[in-house]
Amino acid sequence: MSDTPVDVRSVLRAKLQSLSPEARIRMASGMFSGARELGRAGAQAASPGAVWNREQILRYLYSTDLSPAALTAAAQRLRRASEDDTAGIATSASRSG
Repeated sequence: MSDTPVDVRSVLRAKLQSLSPEARIRMASGMFSGARELGRAGAQAASPGAVWNREQILRYLYSTDLSPAALTAAAQRLRRASEDDTAGIATSASRSG
């Protein structure tokens, strides 16, 4: 479903196709970052003063779109990535100290 008139959609499509792959990636990255910030702001507005970690934001944003099993799997991946990041920081700090 779209509320964009067909002639406008055609112009927009042509403009997007004329962009370089790098420009398209930059645009997509910017939209993703913006969406992430909007999600974070929405979560904080829902519970002012709360400290939100990545897992809580995941559950806030995707609880109606993903099954409980998929949410749990994604949360576990986030935790492992966070642990890997923390271990990498600790390893770097011990090497430089």
